[in-house]
Amino acid sequence: MGKLNRRKFLKGLGVASGLAVVSGGVRASMWWDQAASQGFQILSAEEVLISDAIAEALFPGEPGVMHSIPGAVELGVTRFLDQLLVEMLDEVTGNAIRMLLHTIDEAALLSGGSVARFRVRSLAERVEILEAWDQSLLSVRRSVFSALKLFYAMGYCEHPALLSAMRIEYSCMGVEEASQA
Repeated sequence: MGKLNRRKFLKGLGVASGLAVVSGGVRASMWWDQAASQGFQILSAEEVLISDAIAEALFPGEPGVMHSIPGAVELGVTRFLDQLLVEMLDEVTGNAIRMLLHTIDEAALLSGGSVARFRVRSLAERVEILEAWDQSLLSVRRSVFSALKLFYAMGYCEHPALLSAMRIEYSCMGVEEASQA
């Protein structure tokens, strides 16, 4: 085979980089124009699965003796995200969020010694993967994930069923006004 010299190394690095760019472009083109899933306006069926897997890992809910706390999937946080993409975010930002969903799903193929996408991993594995995104040494990775978490938190923490399950009286008027009404 011969000795690996600088020229062979750089040539191999160039070929590997080119293949990575091409395969990334091919993967992106596979989801870019996917039709919206039934009942959704933007998110495809695949994106709904990924989003539900993320939502469950972020806010799994909690069974209780007296009362249980519903999880994000049960409350339809993915539907909230879809509405957010339609009503509040521009197309570029929406596509960036969709691309981030796919990136999280596919990046899981390289983590934890398992060759499985994020959306099919166990809840414990998904939580661990999202913690790695949240605590990444790469500030860009942490930042984009923090923004995504904010969207999920908006849909979950402000849901009337969650507030009711947590015994929080809240209305648009505010906490004090709601309790006086």
